[in-house]
Amino acid sequence: YKDSAESMINRIIEETKLKNSTIKKLSKTKYRVLIGPFNDIKNLENSFNKIKLLNFENIEILKDV
Repeated sequence: YKDSAESMINRIIEETKLKNSTIKKLSKTKYRVLIGPFNDIKNLENSFNKIKLLNFENIEILKDV
């Protein structure tokens, strides 16, 4: 849901200081939180490790979304 996606982004910003996040609408009620784009694998790895610490239910690395 949109509210969940927005609270997820707020938590990411507050707890990890990552600011390159957006919300993508998938359907009427489904939303996806995206972080990126990344220019190199090291930045991707650092961001992934920060997000992993937040213990979200599902974390995926997607290409060209």
